[in-house]
Amino acid sequence: MASPAQMTANLANADLSTGPSSEEGKFRSSHNALTHGATSRRLFLDDERPEDLDRLRASVIQHYRPETEYECMLTDAVVITGWRYTRLLRIENAFLAERAEALGEETSLGGIDALALLFSDPVQAKKASLMLRYVSSAQRLYAQAVAAIQKAVKQRQLDEGNSGSVCNPSQMPAPAAQPAISRQERRWNERAERKAARKNSSPYTMSPAPG
Repeated sequence: MASPAQMTANLANADLSTGPSSEEGKFRSSHNALTHGATSRRLFLDDERPEDLDRLRASVIQHYRPETEYECMLTDAVVITGWRYTRLLRIENAFLAERAEALGEETSLGGIDALALLFSDPVQAKKASLMLRYVSSAQRLYAQAVAAIQKAVKQRQLDEGNSGSVCNPSQMPAPAAQPAISRQERRWNERAERKAARKNSSPYTMSPAPG
């Protein structure tokens, strides 16, 4: 298995390599192992294991708990874009490590000072820019996939909440508030209720005398 330094060796020797003459063309050349990893449509590269992807997928499914075919498709999109984004981060680290070592040997600079040349030197800046573009694109696709599954799950949960039976007491509308009455009106009502109660409780009811 190639080491990170071996994966990125062609970048250090880009001026001597065969193939396209432009820096971007060299970076994308199929002979460049780093570029192959960054742009590959293969699901697994030589240092990647299917069981790691299986664990990632199980974790994502456990987190989002998809219940529809559409949600399952979006969940798989999160898995694949996340897998490739993680790959690009590893390749970016390998690229920066290789460039720091190579530039340090060329300039006697070390660490962050050597990496600074990636942005101050025009030739090196093109290489760094292309790598950052790959990483940013992968990050954007992953973020879009996450947003899509979150939106779908939230919408389903809202739909399920609105489809319950109206017989459920928790979903019954609250009774309308009764209009406020004055104290005098309350006394009249109480007096009328007492009078009606006394009348209804009498064992005899006198019929009005005929006229």
